[in-house]
Amino acid sequence: MWAVFHPMRFVSTFAGVGGFDLGFERAGLACVGQVEIDKKCVEILANHWPDLDRHDDIETARDWADERGITGSVDVVCGGFPC
Repeated sequence: MWAVFHPMRFVSTFAGVGGFDLGFERAGLACVGQVEIDKKCVEILANHWPDLDRHDDIETARDWADERGITGSVDVVCGGFPC
């Protein structure tokens, strides 16, 4: 019987322009959300990850993640801080 492979899932906080996101995706992980406040960075993130859900405030990110069913379902929370 073959095992079913499920990629590790991650949330990117202080995402910037997606450096961690790109690296983790190239390593086989799946990004399920991004948190970034800088509008210019968000434009770049939206261009490269148009279908990904993102949030703009780290202080309310837990509520955002709870509402989307992300909390408790990711393997890694990465962050590019201090920003």
